[in-house]
Amino acid sequence: MTVPARFEARDGLWGTAQQARLDALLLQAGAVLIHGLDVVQPGPLEDLARASGSPLVGSYPELPALPGRVSYSVTPYPTQRWIEFHNEAAHRARWPLRLVFCCAIPAAQGGGTPVVDMRRLRERLPTSFKARVERQGLLYRRRFLPGLDQPWQQVFGSDDPQVVAALCRQRGEDCCFEGPGVRVQRRAQPLRVHPETGEEVFFSQLLLHHPRLLPPEVREAAVLLFGPEALPRDLRYGDGSPLCDDLVDEIAGLHHELALRFDWQAGDVLVIDNLLASHAREPYQGARQHFVALVGEDGP
Repeated sequence: MTVPARFEARDGLWGTAQQARLDALLLQAGAVLIHGLDVVQPGPLEDLARASGSPLVGSYPELPALPGRVSYSVTPYPTQRWIEFHNEAAHRARWPLRLVFCCAIPAAQGGGTPVVDMRRLRERLPTSFKARVERQGLLYRRRFLPGLDQPWQQVFGSDDPQVVAALCRQRGEDCCFEGPGVRVQRRAQPLRVHPETGEEVFFSQLLLHHPRLLPPEVREAAVLLFGPEALPRDLRYGDGSPLCDDLVDEIAGLHHELALRFDWQAGDVLVIDNLLASHAREPYQGARQHFVALVGEDGP
């Protein structure tokens, strides 16, 4: 597969036979690009996402909500920077099984959504790293501070610290309130088995959470301001030990080496199996408008 597997929908129609073919192709390829449906609005996107037979995820504070919809706008992020490869919500207690993107307006330049087969990536990871995370997992650490990242009240859907603390306990997260902010951490196992194919994958948000991949000036400023032990986002081994920069560079390099990309056209739909494939967003120029629906949920 040199690009996400391609699926040509006939005459803009979608039926049971096409859905069955898509389901089979998705398990084989991990990501499927659909041409011919001309989906450029959230409503038709949600209809297509529901055709899988699984419910849509209607509450996901990590993405901008669309009024009256159960789909979302994609992550707003500086256009000149990458959104690094990640499996959606791999740091959380529950995650979507599928992501269904549609392109309403393609970027004038760049703005691709490259994907990586996480079966192949798992095979290429250093053996010592896999052995350690299999024993310890990964520890995701976040500090929600006023003016940085998202407000914790939005992320947790409440401004009551007791409600937030109870929710964290339910999710298997540790939380600690610090003045106007809150510190949250959670251990997660990145080496997983796909429930349908039985294949082993690497399922993580390592590249999004480790400070190594921040622009150097941003990382230096964050360390000076907060200290190396209290960064707004950080990722460690499960015992709290740091991952060395060389290892993070190697894992990032593997993602980019294995990345498969394509050029968006208006109306395209990209379906991703969230365990089998990670995704990223390239820097871009010009206007760009994409929507995403999250389908089904799973967890440990």
